Amino acid sequence: MTITLLPHQLEGVAWLKSREESTNAGGILADDMGLGKTIQTISLILANRSKDAKCKSTLVVAPLALIKQWELEVQTRTKKGSLSVLVYHGPSRPKDIAKLRATDVVITTYQVVASEYPDGLLYKNKWFRVVLDEAQTIKNKKTKSAIGCCALEADRRFCLSGTPLQNNIDEFYSFLKFLRFRPFHDYAMFKRQISEPMSRGRSVLAYNRLRAIFQVIMLRRTKASKIDGKPLLQLPARNVNIEKVSLGPDELEFYTTLETRIKSTLKGFQQDGYGKNFTNILVLLLRLRQACDHRQLVGLGVDKEGEVQPDKGADLDDDVDEMIIQDAPAGQKECNTCAKTLERTWDGKVKTEEADAKWVSSAKVDKVNVTACIVSTSSDAKPAHKIIIFSQFTSMLNIVEKPLKRKGYKFCRYDGSMKNAHREEALERLRSDPETKILLISLKCGSLGLNLTAANRVIMLDMWWNPALEDQAIDRVHRIGQTKDVEVIRLAVENTVEDRILALQERKRTMIESALGNTKGKKNQKLSVNELLQLFG
Repeated sequence: MTITLLPHQLEGVAWLKSREESTNAGGILADDMGLGKTIQTISLILANRSKDAKCKSTLVVAPLALIKQWELEVQTRTKKGSLSVLVYHGPSRPKDIAKLRATDVVITTYQVVASEYPDGLLYKNKWFRVVLDEAQTIKNKKTKSAIGCCALEADRRFCLSGTPLQNNIDEFYSFLKFLRFRPFHDYAMFKRQISEPMSRGRSVLAYNRLRAIFQVIMLRRTKASKIDGKPLLQLPARNVNIEKVSLGPDELEFYTTLETRIKSTLKGFQQDGYGKNFTNILVLLLRLRQACDHRQLVGLGVDKEGEVQPDKGADLDDDVDEMIIQDAPAGQKECNTCAKTLERTWDGKVKTEEADAKWVSSAKVDKVNVTACIVSTSSDAKPAHKIIIFSQFTSMLNIVEKPLKRKGYKFCRYDGSMKNAHREEALERLRSDPETKILLISLKCGSLGLNLTAANRVIMLDMWWNPALEDQAIDRVHRIGQTKDVEVIRLAVENTVEDRILALQERKRTMIESALGNTKGKKNQKLSVNELLQLFG
């Protein structure tokens, strides 16, 4: 099956072709999620083929969850036999470089790139083109994924990302290094021209320089963009609402006690300096956020999700939650800085084996039940719409499962601990089984490249530092193929740390708009120690 490109996609392919003819052969396709970055890239591969038989292959590097999707797109969106494709992943992947050189499109993961660096098979080949899908994966320049991707040899280099900026301006350096965009591929130059002016209060100058770079190497269209005076896409409406939740008396007592203990611990950090205790502060903050979801989460440590684990070498100002995952040992039962507090569970006692049998709800779980019609005091009506429920904690998804099972409702699950085949099976159930109304999904897995248009209701269970990640997740539902209005509910517990996280998200949105949009930036939005401490109120 072949497809006809939309006008904005034809325009995008023309831009990609022009970039391949430039001095720095490559660029960033930063279209909004759902505008068709994948199909535009495949069209480029078809339109601009290598004339050198020894250097003909395009290497696509993507998150694990997307490699089969890429393979399927190449196979089904092009005429049969027009492009050969190979998924280079797993222990049985080819060992013969001739196999790679004979294939038009080779698809692999960031994990494979990192594991083969610096002398694996991927580095023994000269690629005609390298494409990084969800390129924000390399935003931390110190990770092996970023270092490995930048070391790949290719004539042409492209980044695909709907969110090229997420937390701070320094993240963009990895894009420039991968693209070998002179002279800013050199970190000393980037720091002198962009980072340092930003930190010294000359943000307008730094933003203007950054926008000048964007104009050269980046094409970005949003769903609100127009072509020939008409919107790029005619999508159904998307309504996002924040619903405030109040803690019950027992929950509030638990949260208040925990917050008091944590603030006392923070005072103890003053003597050594907050900077030296940055990671410990992050862990304390994590506990407050867990308490907003359900008391049972506090003290369970941090969820671990397989391939979403970060590389070592993360900067302190990089993805805060990834830092916590990296630094917390698996199965951690308590935090060294507030140990006894974190041993308390939802019933205020030390956890026992009988805890699950005494399962109780929480304010957020109750809100989900009412919103999704999972449990109703007036009726047992099933959800009228298909619903996606996102949480950053897989242990919170475990808790939400309980009322679903108790009512006998069919649901499916998608998280990083599952094998790829099982994830695909879950998505197929959501799409094809009319009785499967609910998908429980981890935010980090569900924000990357998935098509979830089978649903038109979204519930965000908890707050994430990075608003771009939440937007990505929502856009998995609100994209091409959606035929119904999309309703999104973001749950936030009032008078807690979540109020302050919402304010932090708005500051990050301002930073992103200042760099990518037309407003003037006021300051660098790097998450500083002072801003972190403000989240404790």
